[in-house]
Amino acid sequence: MKQGVKYALRVLLGILFIFSALAKLISVDQFEIYIFGFRLFGLGLSYLIARAIIVMELTLGILLILNLNSQAIYITSFLLLAFFTLFLIGLSIAGNRDSCHCFGEMMAMNPIHSLLKNIVLIVILRLSAGLKSFRIPYKPLWYTLIIIGSISAVFIISPPDNWRYEQYSQSTTISEKALHDALTKGLLPADLLEGEKVVCFVSVTCQYCLMAAQKIAILRSKEDFSNGELTVVFGEGNIERDPLEFLEESGLDYERYLFLDASPFLRITGGTMPLTIVLNEGKIIAKYGYRDIR
Repeated sequence: MKQGVKYALRVLLGILFIFSALAKLISVDQFEIYIFGFRLFGLGLSYLIARAIIVMELTLGILLILNLNSQAIYITSFLLLAFFTLFLIGLSIAGNRDSCHCFGEMMAMNPIHSLLKNIVLIVILRLSAGLKSFRIPYKPLWYTLIIIGSISAVFIISPPDNWRYEQYSQSTTISEKALHDALTKGLLPADLLEGEKVVCFVSVTCQYCLMAAQKIAILRSKEDFSNGELTVVFGEGNIERDPLEFLEESGLDYERYLFLDASPFLRITGGTMPLTIVLNEGKIIAKYGYRDIR
């Protein structure tokens, strides 16, 4: 096969790696939860792993196109694809059919689809074997600039939430007066004033509400969050989704769910969702938006 055709195949692979990285970066919140959902890593480490994978794909995609060291990039690409292929085989054997976020939220692919995609990429990579490297001066400098540039771009565009927990916490607000009014008027259960309770104010149509619920569900399963009885409060309005479907997808171990009229709901939350509070004998001891859940 001619060198020009082999290089074209490398460029195609490079573009796919870059597209995969950018697609994950755009929907990095979902990708973080996907990684956290395996319950192998803490939340903070899941943030870093998600970005490390994005950086790796972005860097490799650029290097495939620049063709600085053909053989080294060939081996690295093969090892990366082989690792992900084995991972997908494991998911398939385990019966996992969830989207594996290969292309973020842009294209839902279950492990079987992604496995077939990886096989095709390995074949394309194999066909490009024997490509000669470009003669580019100062190759070590180029490697350094590309790696540093990829890391900087990813972490500047989307810094991990745990880097700014305190900043996010300051913007998470709740009207304690409105909450007290709702409790005294019987709009919320009176037993929320007893013992330790967790209350999640969410909307069934809010994507970040669902992701917040998923985060909390995983944290509670790892005993890294309050284990108080959990009440889910939905804002009453036009219900465009079955609340039970929302709760099932969230994985929350909830005690109950209920609906609250839009007016008191908005007064309590200030119109910002999701909002999660931890109560102890009726007093707020913790409050979280989406970004500062921990």
